[in-house]
Amino acid sequence: MKFSQSDSDSINRVRAYDASSITIQGTTYHQSLIVAANQIISPWPVQVLADVSLELLQPVAALQADIWLLGTGPKHVFPSKSIRQFAQQQAVGLESMSTSAACRTFNILLAESRNVVALLMLDPEADTLAV
Repeated sequence: MKFSQSDSDSINRVRAYDASSITIQGTTYHQSLIVAANQIISPWPVQVLADVSLELLQPVAALQADIWLLGTGPKHVFPSKSIRQFAQQQAVGLESMSTSAACRTFNILLAESRNVVALLMLDPEADTLAV
């Protein structure tokens, strides 16, 4: 097995995260966001899964990823049937998990050169020790 260091600093890797912030490429975000390898949509006006509407998923669909990682906050919450059906209509894989797990998984999939988008929900009023 061959190991090599990535030379691309332009890829949006998650560098740090806690319950109320995510750091990507030296910028710290305190609101929910959508992140792909080369694009960030912030803020994303969602704090809990119940806030997610099909309208708010349109920018995600426009990114044409193969996989959506839905980070649902400090705890894993299963997405609604309408969200799952929308992902299926877009021919994209949808995985839901806690936001911290989504950050880790996003970085792993990026390292594998996968076409992935992470939808990361943050609660700006959360206790930073909660993760």
